[in-house]
Amino acid sequence: MSSAGRPNGEISVSFLNDHRKSFFSILVLIFVIVACAGASFKYVERFTSFFYFQKALSSTTIEGTEANVAKALRLYTNDLYLRAYTQTYLVKLNSLAQKGSALTEADKALLQPSFDQALRGAQLAINYNPNNHLNYQALASVYQNAAVLGVKDAPAKAIESYEEASKLNPLNPGLKFAIARAYLASKKTAEAKTAANEALTLKPDYIEALLILSQIAKSENNTASAISYAEKALSLDSTNKDLIEYVDGLKNGNETTTPPEEATE
Repeated sequence: MSSAGRPNGEISVSFLNDHRKSFFSILVLIFVIVACAGASFKYVERFTSFFYFQKALSSTTIEGTEANVAKALRLYTNDLYLRAYTQTYLVKLNSLAQKGSALTEADKALLQPSFDQALRGAQLAINYNPNNHLNYQALASVYQNAAVLGVKDAPAKAIESYEEASKLNPLNPGLKFAIARAYLASKKTAEAKTAANEALTLKPDYIEALLILSQIAKSENNTASAISYAEKALSLDSTNKDLIEYVDGLKNGNETTTPPEEATE
């Protein structure tokens, strides 16, 4: 390599005259080509996976959603896709459970696999990213649905999963409310009351938390507190007919009155 005697001081480099340099440069070139091809292939896979994920979200059937989410996951794995996978099998599980006595033998055979797949998806999402509270929330939803079906230990595992989610996102009042509701479903009113109050600390205008506290007070025969919580909820949504009926029911001593379902679920 030299510029002596060259017009304009041009430098000439020839690797072909040096076999060691030539071999090394070819190896580097091959490595760069392979790396670029690999990166391009991965980019195409991710782009295609998102296409299938979008198809899953827009599908009008459980079967269509299930097939497209599976295709997306085969191309690229992340916790968003895995949560969608979990939700797909939860919808499938619930659609079967809602048939009740109309369940066929074929339907019954699908219940356990649907639960297993929903559980697997949530657990894989946690394994992929254990620092995302949404993944623990997905696992809690699986156990909460399983509890309705009478699966042993499901209520306790739902509470445990919600609490893990809340540790990762401690300022989220919705998670405190979910914990309160899960405790209430397990007949643990003291713990439910604590969690509902924590939700109210974070969000003082949380109507659903107020109604859970009203419901608990009513179950403890503390009518005055039940009415007080209900009236606070009504003050936040004064035109809500269901809330008005609930407050009136409490004041009139109606034993069968319950908080509006749409406000507590």
